[in-house]
Amino acid sequence: MAITYVSMGTVGTGTTSVTPGLPATLATGDGVFIMVANKPDTATPTTPTGWTLVSSVSGGGGSTGNGTGPSRQTWFFREKDATWSTMPAITITGGSRSATGAFRLTKAAGTLWDIAAATGVYGTAAATTNAATTLGSNPSLVPNDFVFGAFPQQAGTGAIFSAEA
Repeated sequence: MAITYVSMGTVGTGTTSVTPGLPATLATGDGVFIMVANKPDTATPTTPTGWTLVSSVSGGGGSTGNGTGPSRQTWFFREKDATWSTMPAITITGGSRSATGAFRLTKAAGTLWDIAAATGVYGTAAATTNAATTLGSNPSLVPNDFVFGAFPQQAGTGAIFSAEA
């Protein structure tokens, strides 16, 4: 099944509640992923009503604190249908710093969304210098699959990825 990335809504930020912006031109049948990155890694996003929890992983290095140390990344999915037209507010129990974004994907007509997840944690030192990771499981990729990869980064550190994979 050929999947196409189309757009991303605006980024929502907060502490214990975040709302991603609605991706542009969202249409019935489109797939929508919401990604929430939060600190501390022990804070847990609540799955919004009608959405499916795809994956939640925590890790990283340093000392846990307000905006420092390990983080958690959580993904939710929902197919667009006529019953909703706004993005949900996501509650993060115990959050100190959180951000979220929603991503719109399309697929070929007559096909179903089939979502799989595999996670890995990159680095446990306070200062990790590479973004290499090994997934915890094989998500059984086949031709025309679409892969999302995301690495939350501490804002304001000045450390930017030097190259795309």
